[in-house]
Amino acid sequence: MIAILLALVLGTAETPEPAGFVTEPVWLNLPSGQDMALHRPESAKVSGRAVVECQVSTKGLLESCRVLEETPGEEYGKAAMKVASRFRMGPMDRAGEPTVDRLVRIPLVWALELGAATPAASADSLIQSPRWLRRPSGDDIARVFPRRPLRQEVAGRSTIVCHILANGHLTNCSVVEETPPDMGFGEATLKLAPYFVMTPTTPDGRSVEGGTVRIPIVWNVPR
Repeated sequence: MIAILLALVLGTAETPEPAGFVTEPVWLNLPSGQDMALHRPESAKVSGRAVVECQVSTKGLLESCRVLEETPGEEYGKAAMKVASRFRMGPMDRAGEPTVDRLVRIPLVWALELGAATPAASADSLIQSPRWLRRPSGDDIARVFPRRPLRQEVAGRSTIVCHILANGHLTNCSVVEETPPDMGFGEATLKLAPYFVMTPTTPDGRSVEGGTVRIPIVWNVPR
C-alpha cells in the first residue's frame, strides 16, 4: 500500500517575496495531514508541489488565490487552491504589522513514498540533540493553549514526533504522549510544529533530511 507523507512548508517560497508580502505569518489555523490527503489529486502517481499566492482577508482567511508554480503538474495546483481555504492568519504578523489586504505565498508539498514508516517507527534516524534556528515563543504557546484546561487551570505535557525536511522544517508530525488525555494538549502541540525550524545539518555535518525528532512541550497555566 502506498503511504502518503504530507509536507506543509510554511513561511516563504524559495524565491524572495516582493516587499509588502507577509513573510512572518502568525497562523491561527493550519490544514491538517487529513486535509492534505483529502485534496491530493486522485490521479497523482508521483510527488508534487505547488505555490499559491493569496490575499489576506479581514477575517484572516486567504482569498483571491492563484497558482504561481505547479510541479510536475498532475492537478497539484488545483489541490493547493483547495487546501488554501484551511489557513487562517492572525491580524498581525511577527513584526507587529497588520496582515489585512497583504499578500502571502505558500508552498505546499505532497510526497508519496512506498513503504514509508511512521515517525514513531524511525528510531534509528532520531536526532537526539537538535539545533534550532527558530522555536515557538511564549506568546505562540499561549495563543494555542487549549481552552478547557486553561479555564480549569490544568497543566499538562505532550510530545510529538516529526519527520525533518531538508530545509529544517518539520512535517508528518504525530502525537506520542499526552497527559492528561482528552484535554487538547496533543493537538495544541501539533499547532506549534510549524514554528520549529532546525539547522539543515547536524553538528557532525550530516543532513537532517529524512531524520525524526521528538519534541516535548510542558504546558503550564499562564499566570
